[in-house]
Parts: sequence; structure tokens; C-alpha cells
Amino acid sequence: MVSSHSDYPRDEFDHITGGNGGAHRGSKTILARIMPYIIAIVVAAVLAGIFLTWTNGWLGRNGLNLFPSTSSTTTQQSNGSTQSSQSSKKTDSQSNSSNGSSQSSSDSTSSSASNSSSETQQTAAQPDKSRSVYVFNATGINGYAADRASVLTNAGYSSVTPTNPSTGNLPSENTVWYVNDGDQTTAQDVASQLGISNVQKVNGLNQGDIAVILVSQ
Repeated sequence: MVSSHSDYPRDEFDHITGGNGGAHRGSKTILARIMPYIIAIVVAAVLAGIFLTWTNGWLGRNGLNLFPSTSSTTTQQSNGSTQSSQSSKKTDSQSNSSNGSSQSSSDSTSSSASNSSSETQQTAAQPDKSRSVYVFNATGINGYAADRASVLTNAGYSSVTPTNPSTGNLPSENTVWYVNDGDQTTAQDVASQLGISNVQKVNGLNQGDIAVILVSQ
């Protein structure tokens, strides 16, 4: 009689053969479960991006860009800034030119006024050598008046007359007399030519416009 397997007592080998048979699969993780959805979303996003890029390019060729180029806007802003800068520089240049013209005009006016003033002063300072000058000899030295008169003639005076005084009311030193204020410069020049330092204005002269009174040599 053949004994069955159950007739023997169980040992460690019986544990191996007595277990559950077949393949064993563990439970899926959450990432494994949602991975297909993630892949689908990524693929859809890529396809949408490709579609939008193609659509924008097609519309752009027809002048209907959905997304205007940033470079175009930047270029326009740059051109606007450049034009504004050029306009500002032009305005500054015109302002500087205007200031320069005003300054030049002011300098020219000041220079003309200064030259005119200098010419007027020079004209007023010039002696009138056509005025009548009488040289009175009160020194008692014969011919001394004629000698002094020749000095004035050589200096350019055209109307010089040597003579003797007819009155005893004479100054104490060699003096040049004049009546009109306009003859002051001429009288001073006559005194300078003859080495006389005393020049006086008087109320009137009997002879001539300017009188030279010589009381000493």
C-alpha cells in the first residue's frame, strides 16, 4: 500500500512547497497611476504651442499678428527716443546760436559805443589851431613875443600875433587866458607849447580868442 504525502510528519521542506503558487504583483503607486495623464497634458501643451506659433506666423504674413514682436515696439521706442534726442540737441544748438548772436550783437554794440565815445573825446580834445592867438610881451626883452609866436606857428597855429600889452593889469607869472569854454583845450595846448603852466578863464579879451601874457623869460 502506497503511503500518501500526508502520512509523513511535516518538516521545513513542506513550508516551501506548501505556499501559495503563481506570480505576485504589488499595488501601484499614485505617480504610476497619474503618469499617463501627465504625459497627455505635456503632449497637448506642446501641440498647442506649435499650433499657436504657426497661426501667429501665418497671421503675421497677412498683417494680423496676435502677438506683436517686442523688437518692433523696442525699435519704435528707440526711434522715438533718437528723434527726441536729436530735437533736443537741435533746440540746444539753436539756443546756443541765438545766445551767441545776442552776445556778439551786444559786444558789437558795446564796442561801437566805446569807439564812438573815444572818437568824441578825441575830437573834443583836439585843439583848434585856427583860433586867433595874441602873444603879449611884458618882459621888456625886445623880440621875445615874436620868438614865442614863431613856436606856435611852427606847431601849426595859423593866426598868431606878437604884440605889447596896453594895460598895466598883468598877472605875476606867464599865463594863458581864454574866454570861451570851447577854447579851453586850445589854450591848454598853447600853454604846453610855450612851457606855461598857468591857464585861466577870463570874462573877456580886448584882442583875439586866446592871449599869452609873458612877464618873464
